[in-house]
Amino acid sequence: MRKVNALVLLMLTLLPSFILMKTPPVKADEGYAKVYIICLPDVGGWTMGHSYDPSKTKEGAIKALTFKERTSLPLAHPKLGKAPPFYSISYEIVTSWSQYKTIIESYKESVVINTHGERTPIPSGYSRDEWADKIADAMLKRRVTWVHTAGYPFYFSWHQNSGLQEWNINGFQRLMSHINKGNMDCWSPDSEKISLNTHAEATLMQGWYEITDAFWVERGRPLKGSDFGNYTILPIWGTQDGYMTGAIIGFFKPGERVMPEERYGFGAYIHIGTDKTYKSDGETLSDNPAYSRGYVGAAAALWTETLAFEHTETNRVYDYGLTHTELLISVVPVIAGYHAEPQPNKKEVYISFGVYGVMKTNSTSSDHFTKARFYLGGVIEHYSDGVNVWMVTDSSKDAYNYPEHSTINWPGVGKLGLKTLLLLLPMALSGECLPSHLSAALCCLLTG
Repeated sequence: MRKVNALVLLMLTLLPSFILMKTPPVKADEGYAKVYIICLPDVGGWTMGHSYDPSKTKEGAIKALTFKERTSLPLAHPKLGKAPPFYSISYEIVTSWSQYKTIIESYKESVVINTHGERTPIPSGYSRDEWADKIADAMLKRRVTWVHTAGYPFYFSWHQNSGLQEWNINGFQRLMSHINKGNMDCWSPDSEKISLNTHAEATLMQGWYEITDAFWVERGRPLKGSDFGNYTILPIWGTQDGYMTGAIIGFFKPGERVMPEERYGFGAYIHIGTDKTYKSDGETLSDNPAYSRGYVGAAAALWTETLAFEHTETNRVYDYGLTHTELLISVVPVIAGYHAEPQPNKKEVYISFGVYGVMKTNSTSSDHFTKARFYLGGVIEHYSDGVNVWMVTDSSKDAYNYPEHSTINWPGVGKLGLKTLLLLLPMALSGECLPSHLSAALCCLLTG
C-alpha cells in the first residue's frame, strides 16, 4: 500500500502561538468502484432526432466494466503497486424507479450511467428542476460521477408519472449552474468528424482496446473547451482549445461551504455528446454506436475513479485564557491528470487537494476570525524510479500566490459558533500524470 502524507499548519494570528496539525497518511489501498447502470422500463433511448436501444448502451458499459487486461488502468497509481487498482468492481443494472431515486438521493462514491441518452428520468415526487439539483448535489458533495451517453444532455425529461417532455437547453444549464456554468450550451457549428484526443488515446487505450471502434465520432453536441477551462479533467474526443464531443469534467465549486459529514470530495460529469461512432479508419461506422458509447462512458468513469484518494483528517483542541477552540482538518487529494511517458521512461503525476476545515469556538466576539488563507508548500518525495510527483497550486482560484490571492472570507462567528469551510483546488490538465509517493505541506492562516 502506498500513502500520501499531508501536513496541515494552522496559524491563529490573534493567539500568541502556532497550532501545528498533521493529518495521518491518506490511504489508497484496495480500490473499488460501485457502478449503477440506469436502464428503466419505457423510457427508451433518444439522441439527435432518433431512437436507439438503451440495452445496447448497457451491454457496452458492462463490457468496459469487466475487462480482463491487466494494464487497463494507470499502473503507477498508489492504489496499485504492481496490481490493478480495482480488486472489486461491482455493477448493478437499475430497472427500478425507487432504486434509481435512492441512489441519487443518498449513495456516495458511486458511478451512475444513464443509458437513455438525451432523456433524463425524473422519479415521482420531484420536478425536473428539483431532480437536476439533486443530481448536482450528489456530484458536488458525495463524489458521485454521472455519465451522459448520447446527444444533448438533459434535453428531454421522462417523468415517472407523466412521461416525456422537452427540456431544451434549460435542463443542462440548470445542472451546470451549480458549478457556475449555467450559461453554456452544446450546439455545434458543423457535423465534422473528430478523432480521439491524444491524451485519451494514451490513457484509455492502455487496456480498453475496443475504444478503437469509436476512434472517430461526429461532432454532435459538444462542450466548448473555453467554457470549462481547468474544470476539464480529460478531453475524450476533441481538444480543450476547441470543441469536446467527449470529456470528463470535474464537478466542483472552489470555496464552497459544506457540512462536515459531506466531505467526500467532488465527483465528475462525463459527457458523450455524439450519436455516430466510427472505427479507426474514420469511414467505417461502428457495428453498434450505442454499444460503443456505453463502452467509452464506462471506461472513462472507471479511469476517473482512479483519481481519488480516501480522505484523512485530524482534530485539535486549543485553550488560551477564556477562549476554547476546536479544529478539524480533512484532506482529500485527487490526481489532476498524468503523462504516462512525457519523455522516455518517465511518468509524471500532478496532485490537487480538497481541504475541509471546521472550527468551533466559544469566543463571544462576532469578528474573532474573519479570513482564512490556505497555501500549499513543502517537499515531494520521489521514491519510485521514473516517477515524478508534483503539487498543483497555480491552478487554484483561492490558494495560489500566497498570501496575496489566497483569502477566503468567513462571516463572524458567535458564541459556540460552528464554521465549516471547503476549499477545493481545481483539477487541471496542466500536466497529465501518474503518481507515486507524496509528502506535502498544506497551510492555513486565519486572521482577525
